[in-house]
Amino acid sequence: MGLRTLRLVYLAFVLWPLITLVLAVWVVPGSQPSGETVPLIVLGLYTAGVVGFAAWGWSRPLKTDSETMLAESFRTRFFFRVALAESPSLMGFVMFLTTGSLWPYVLSLMVTAALLALAAPTERRIDLAQQEVVAKGSALSLREALDRHRS
Repeated sequence: MGLRTLRLVYLAFVLWPLITLVLAVWVVPGSQPSGETVPLIVLGLYTAGVVGFAAWGWSRPLKTDSETMLAESFRTRFFFRVALAESPSLMGFVMFLTTGSLWPYVLSLMVTAALLALAAPTERRIDLAQQEVVAKGSALSLREALDRHRS
């Protein structure tokens, strides 16, 4: 999977929370907080845990033993970050379905949007990852590795 494909996959992951938000607004127009605090506390604790885990596990090191390992480790790190970023919106959607209140879902989407922005395979992020490769003393090129080793 090359960089272009990674970016298309990323776009699909970004669009999913937006699509579910449109569906949620359509299902429950004008929803108000329902007063069910236990699900909201669970959502808050869960989201805090995800953000804490993201801070701890966000910077999985890239493997620079070969081009193949470099490409695979970058893709693994990318999908780990996207999965972690999507997680709060999924829990928020469950809370929306449980409580009938839209605003917890909207709040969880804000966390998801921030984490997805950090996970985006932008030119800057690729450059930062390349700097990480160089700092490890490797002469490998991340862009070339992604283009050559599409799996």
